[in-house]
Amino acid sequence: MTSPAYPTGLSGGELGARGFPTDWASRLTLGDLEMIRLILRGSSIVDWPRFYFSSDDGVRRFLKVNELDLDDERDVERLWQLTRRAADYIERTFGIALERDVVHPDRITDLFFLASSRAGDVGLQQSACMLLKVVHIINHIDARELGFLYPLSDRELFQRLEERSIAKLTRLRDRGLPIVEVSGSRKLKDSLVTKLLSKRETLATQIFDKLRFRIVVESRDAVIPLLVGLTDEVFPFNYIVPGQSRNQIVDFGAFVRGHRSLAALGADLAEPLDSSGDPQGRLNEFSGTTYRDLNFVVDVPIAIPDDRVNRTVSSGPQGLGRITFVLVEFQLLDATTAAANERGDNSHDRYKARQLEQVARRLRCIPK
Repeated sequence: MTSPAYPTGLSGGELGARGFPTDWASRLTLGDLEMIRLILRGSSIVDWPRFYFSSDDGVRRFLKVNELDLDDERDVERLWQLTRRAADYIERTFGIALERDVVHPDRITDLFFLASSRAGDVGLQQSACMLLKVVHIINHIDARELGFLYPLSDRELFQRLEERSIAKLTRLRDRGLPIVEVSGSRKLKDSLVTKLLSKRETLATQIFDKLRFRIVVESRDAVIPLLVGLTDEVFPFNYIVPGQSRNQIVDFGAFVRGHRSLAALGADLAEPLDSSGDPQGRLNEFSGTTYRDLNFVVDVPIAIPDDRVNRTVSSGPQGLGRITFVLVEFQLLDATTAAANERGDNSHDRYKARQLEQVARRLRCIPK
């Protein structure tokens, strides 16, 4: 993204009554809007026609949250390796020899600018976009393979990610985002068994909420600035898990139309503002009928400690890098909605009762 949508280091006198700047919406860019829609919809960056970078700082922040630091020569070399491998894949698979300016830019950041260009050579822009999409996929495959090679338990990875995430969420709150509650949880074995027995998809690989963060903000109009803050600090939006978002509290179209500065940007969105591709998303059959939240899953990158990295595996032309991934579920709520979700038919006790009833029926072979 080209600029943060929330400020850094504002004093109390510069903050609005709700704890974040009153003009925060005017700071959003077209890229921010596309990113917000991607999260709300649960779609994929691979389907984007172009990217939205215009400054070195924006590229640096994006790579940093992907655990790639442009001030670390190992990470810079890793990025060059990934681009070469991606270019080779494109040529071998599709017979397309990418332009030299795309495969060998002067700086790695130039590749992101080419993929974001709205002027000049359309062919270069499309080629750069194609290359970065393949880089995105290869990086993910390598990181997953690396996770199998290193003796890091889920418990250790979860603890490292929890500690890092809580620290960054605290930083976001200190910068003015009105976060009133943050809780992290890990699903216990009995809960995993119950969940799998209650689902049609009865494979453990399809459990996305072994690690979960619940974040509550003061009011509903703070949810979107929280989303943007999270993508700057906590997780990379490009690794949102497609098809796993549920949005029942943010009306994206109304949000864009409700801010004059954003309404003008709405016409430039890759898809129409009221595209039918913006559903409420996956529903949980055991939730109460009036239960509402914003829920999505991210495969979050986390660096393996240097003393645990085998350099012969991580580096070299076909190296796997130094990061692995952890699936994390995020639930975002405003305080009013969070309170309503705890009452009556929406309560957790009622949810568990409905879930256990379904499990009992399946185990006893009773038709639904």
